[in-house]
Amino acid sequence: MRLPVFICALVALAASPATAQQDTRGYVQAIGGVATTAATDAILGGGAAIRATRRVEVFGELGRLRNGIWTSLDDELAAAGAAITQQIAAQFGTDTPASFDARVPVWYGLAGARVRGPRLGWLETYAEAGIGFARLRPEVRLEVAGERLDAEAGRLLTLDDERSELLSALGGGVAFRLAGPIRVEAGYRYARIHGDQPVNVNRLHAGLGYAF
Repeated sequence: MRLPVFICALVALAASPATAQQDTRGYVQAIGGVATTAATDAILGGGAAIRATRRVEVFGELGRLRNGIWTSLDDELAAAGAAITQQIAAQFGTDTPASFDARVPVWYGLAGARVRGPRLGWLETYAEAGIGFARLRPEVRLEVAGERLDAEAGRLLTLDDERSELLSALGGGVAFRLAGPIRVEAGYRYARIHGDQPVNVNRLHAGLGYAF
């Protein structure tokens, strides 16, 4: 996984001379990273923060997790996919290429507070907590001999309907000013999507933003 190496590089950069960090009113940033549920996949988002007090910032974030599938559904769909591809091979022959993929894309919104921790040279630390919502929509992808049969596969399977759930999160990380108003951060966040089928999300991310 390359992201932890990237985070270490950011920390090393922070230890070198840079533009003096100053308190700012807030920032906006783009976020990218990896998140692990029953599967590991990409997460992308964007957010903004406004300073409420000297040490507390109020933040908001919107993003998309490419696959927030939970373990029981992952096992169920993996078995169903294997059965479908075996049936296709039995009916049309093993030379017929067939692929099956299932995932649960998640759109989320989160708001909360960040508390600034101690500074280590140019490096600023933070801890955060937030609450929001997550929108989950299970989907399948079936391709046989180059033809997409997603709708047909969906009718063969019993998938949960699209649903919205409460989202809570805790995390922390580091940030520093790279040059002028350009702000870089790296962090870890644990989030839980609540509901009948809870989903635990462990995320590593990096952010690039503009401080104002």
